[in-house]
Amino acid sequence: MTLSSYMWPVRKVTRQTAGSVTLSLDTGGSNFYYQPGQYVNLTATIGGVDYQRSYSLSSVCGVHPFPELTIKRIPGGTVSNFLVEQAREGMLLKIDGPLGNFILPAERSGSFVFIATGSGIAPLLPMIHTLLLGENAVVTLLLGNRSVAEIIFHTELDRLQKQFSGRFTVSHALSGESPLPRGISGTTGRLAAGWIQHTLDKRMPGGIPEAFYFLCGVPAMMENISAALLRLGVPETQVYREDFDPAATPAIPPLQHERREVLFFFEDSVRLLEVEGGSTILTAALAAGVPLNHSCDNGSCGACRATRTSGSVTMNRNLALTPEQLLAGDVLLCQSVPVTGDVTIEVDRWQ
Repeated sequence: MTLSSYMWPVRKVTRQTAGSVTLSLDTGGSNFYYQPGQYVNLTATIGGVDYQRSYSLSSVCGVHPFPELTIKRIPGGTVSNFLVEQAREGMLLKIDGPLGNFILPAERSGSFVFIATGSGIAPLLPMIHTLLLGENAVVTLLLGNRSVAEIIFHTELDRLQKQFSGRFTVSHALSGESPLPRGISGTTGRLAAGWIQHTLDKRMPGGIPEAFYFLCGVPAMMENISAALLRLGVPETQVYREDFDPAATPAIPPLQHERREVLFFFEDSVRLLEVEGGSTILTAALAAGVPLNHSCDNGSCGACRATRTSGSVTMNRNLALTPEQLLAGDVLLCQSVPVTGDVTIEVDRWQ
């Protein structure tokens, strides 16, 4: 996997709701392939300072002519407020990616259930669109918001529901409206496990455990719904989550090991890094002048992914690597603390 960087202007700004926008990016003909559900790291210059954030791609590669990002305003959020209020055509943005393992499985027939709150719909919409363009998937979307006015992609979801009647159903949970407005199917209140089970019981001819589930939104919601699905017999391997909030996944306290040496292969060079006790391999590599790709530095984006070929490390947090990647020896350098003195890292495979 190669992480590519681009400087692209915004070609169009579409306001989705009062607090959200979709930015269409002019790739200038660059070959930019991405899968439904992936995201990019966006760097915006605000007041002379560069700020980097992760945003999901809300378009479908090969269907939409340009990649699109959908951003919702976060109270106090420097970048989200700037983009929602001031994004304009021609604004230059640095884009790194695509990134992420929150993608559809190879087998795309059967039942798929998507559960989201707020802007969590952004990575789910291209997945839904992709499945509906096929012929075999039956798709259910359970979407939580405060009000109808805050439903991102409301018009597009209605259009898809009409176009794919019988294969695509949307149910809303609106916490700030009672009774439900006319024409809205669902319930008042939040996305609750009981309501989700009741709704799915009516729509899942093969049974709830047979479907694939994709969750994106408020961390507490994803925790509660994931636990409920497991209790209902859904295999853990059929529940996918997108975690963009590092605070929702507590970090393991850094281990206070003594200084360790790490044999570090980067492209065609090899170095012996001195990693201070409790420090990460990324910190040591950057201090040694190694020009590594890195972005979030909190274990969520995967830009600093590398391969451990020997020795033992502890990762303080991991929101980017799959169990299969961990078994293959992949690590996140921004979170990896060497435990033994025989650690070897190879980076040239991924950078």
